[in-house]
Amino acid sequence: MRATLPTAAAILGALVLAACSAGPDTSTPVPEDGEPFDGRTAAEFFGSRCSSCHGQERQGAIGPSLVPERLTKDDAAYFDTIAHGRPGTPMPAWRAQGVTDTEINALIEFLRSPP
Repeated sequence: MRATLPTAAAILGALVLAACSAGPDTSTPVPEDGEPFDGRTAAEFFGSRCSSCHGQERQGAIGPSLVPERLTKDDAAYFDTIAHGRPGTPMPAWRAQGVTDTEINALIEFLRSPP
């Protein structure tokens, strides 16, 4: 039996959401002290932990676009989102996973830079 377009779209949406809601890659722990991102740059951290939802070039995917011209809120709003996540979405609370305030600020600085 052939699926209708709305059914196929619903199935595809559920598969995409399930893939992203599996959570961030936690295979490399984030240190609580020492060098930010365990010696990696904010761009490298973004590439390994954030790009699956926000796009490799930050153009957006399941998560919103994070290119500078789309960032209309102040840094405090983005700090809060990164630190505490977004309830009801796949966006995790990175502070709970060991990302420090210094690292969150480095991520915001990275997001404010051109892709």
